[in-house]
Amino acid sequence: MKVDRGFNLYVDVTASCNAACPFCIAPTIGRSNDGDFLQGLRWALDFTQNNYGSVQVTGGEPTLSVRLPKVILEIRERMFHRVVLNTNGTGIKEPSLVIDLQASGFTHVNLSRHHYNEIKNQEIMRFHRASDASTGAFIRAVELVCQSGMVPRINCNLLRGYIDSIEEIGYFAIWCENLGVRKIAFSETFHLDMYDHQLPIVPGYAEDRSFLLGPLVKDMDSTFEPVRKSVSECMATWGQSTWISSFVVGGHRRFWKGPKDVEISIKTMAGWNSDGTPKPPSYSKADDPELREGELYFAVVHPDGVVSASWDKRERVMFEPVVASVR
Repeated sequence: MKVDRGFNLYVDVTASCNAACPFCIAPTIGRSNDGDFLQGLRWALDFTQNNYGSVQVTGGEPTLSVRLPKVILEIRERMFHRVVLNTNGTGIKEPSLVIDLQASGFTHVNLSRHHYNEIKNQEIMRFHRASDASTGAFIRAVELVCQSGMVPRINCNLLRGYIDSIEEIGYFAIWCENLGVRKIAFSETFHLDMYDHQLPIVPGYAEDRSFLLGPLVKDMDSTFEPVRKSVSECMATWGQSTWISSFVVGGHRRFWKGPKDVEISIKTMAGWNSDGTPKPPSYSKADDPELREGELYFAVVHPDGVVSASWDKRERVMFEPVVASVR
């Protein structure tokens, strides 16, 4: 089986999270924390290292899981060119965690935040504890990441009524720059009714809050400077996901130089046309190039230890933990 040179392993540490973002795709894919997670993790990390791949640690909220120290230790014992932590930041409270991450080979941290206003962000992310929703706690997490030497990026979903215009993107970019973050990744809100396991936290929320990106992208092109990135540049940082030129479509993400030279990107569900306009939102598993038979672009360590080359652990299974027989 051919392994793509941009191969990336997602380590899905836990199905548990202290937020309840109603557009989150994670609850739609039927996850469980049961099983031998460490057995699958070790197999997948060895496979990724042997194929010169990169690693993203995700969840749920990984920083609140008792498994994270074990994940960090297993990563420390191996060598990867890029290791990314995906988090909402609530578990990053002390320098000891970021020091341990950086010393163990973590290079980047993606922090989820969906509005610069604390009240509006809580309307979206719906943290179970009020203290987790505070802007002060998020700022503290960002400061610790910046001090560690790892590169922070803030991830934000584009939602109608929240961040949905060139003005709001500008406000958000300046807010992030004031925190010391110079990379922002915006994403189109995926319609959850397009996926097999439809168990959204709030049925219809993602569909109601999504909007067509064409007018926004047109404003982006007339307001900010579009940035072309080579595939190798993107692989070195965030993975092979970019619009390479005006004639070649290279993935689902386009880049701009925003206010104060902050790097802004937008990820779409269906990708981009050759002229740089977004394609209408759609998804077909049968047409997904990353699920092409005979090729491996990514793999997932599921919370129960199953490793599959798909977010659907029922298909493309690469490894299943051995269950000891009970006598």
